Amino acid sequence: MELKARRKLLRFHISGAVIASAWLGSFLGLFVAFAFSAAGGWTAADIWRFPLFIMVMATVFGLPAASLGVLLIGLPLSWLFRNARLSGWFGLASMLIGALAGRLFFHLIDLVFLARTDSLRNWRIDDPGLLTGLFTGLLWFIFGRKLFESAQAHQG
Repeated sequence: MELKARRKLLRFHISGAVIASAWLGSFLGLFVAFAFSAAGGWTAADIWRFPLFIMVMATVFGLPAASLGVLLIGLPLSWLFRNARLSGWFGLASMLIGALAGRLFFHLIDLVFLARTDSLRNWRIDDPGLLTGLFTGLLWFIFGRKLFESAQAHQG
């Protein structure tokens, strides 16, 4: 009975870490991307609308995409490299893989919904997919690390 309760609690914590890293990563990535692209062209009305716009975009579009990325890429890689997932290099790898996956997923969205075939050639530092993936990978590393450390402490 004790083991069943622990597994259920761990599943709850994993889903919370996935959602938190996906939403915060989407928010931060979109915030930085739109701040780069709108630099210099701010009005007083834009300053008040900007955070609300980013929150809506991060929740409606970013959360599902980033959650899918963490579930399809982050969790399997965390399991595959379970012996090294607490080390610092895994955080850097999480950021790089997240940025690449976010950029490719953003290209896929451009291709499917907007029929744009040239978006993969245009890699910019203010790309929303790249930045969202980068921040989501970093936050998954941070939240997942805390989760995996506590799981190892309860096992050992």
